[in-house]
Amino acid sequence: MIRNFITCEKITDKNSHGGEGVIEIQKMFKREDFSGVWDFALRVIMPPNSSMGLHQHGDDEEMYIILSGVGLMTIEGKEQRVAKGDMILNQPFGNHGLLNDSKQNIELLIIQASNKGQALANSHVWLWLDCRYPTIRYATCISKSEIVDIKVIPVKWFRV
Repeated sequence: MIRNFITCEKITDKNSHGGEGVIEIQKMFKREDFSGVWDFALRVIMPPNSSMGLHQHGDDEEMYIILSGVGLMTIEGKEQRVAKGDMILNQPFGNHGLLNDSKQNIELLIIQASNKGQALANSHVWLWLDCRYPTIRYATCISKSEIVDIKVIPVKWFRV
């Protein structure tokens, strides 16, 4: 699958993650485009004096790839200058934010992968027939106490 970010739909995000200003986002790939654990691939343009506020994700990893511009990245409370060519790995449950304190746009790619897929690889699937309704139900569980997903499949007929 090939996509050109120039032709992808552009949306704007005002005060992204509690940050300042308006950033431009192009959703190049979405979760449904992938068969693995990838969640999305975005192209982001951050104008001068804009920011993605300090925020935390869940059990996923997110990579920022700076294509152009310079800015100030905060990771786990530590500030560091970033520039063209830098790749920043934001760890699961980690805090991070990006400030464009320059006079030029920052252009970056953001790619995220979910660790939920890894958890599901180690999960158990429970199947049961619901005799009250013509359905089969199954739950994907990481453990007996943590159910990740429950699906209900309607059944038109079945033999016992």
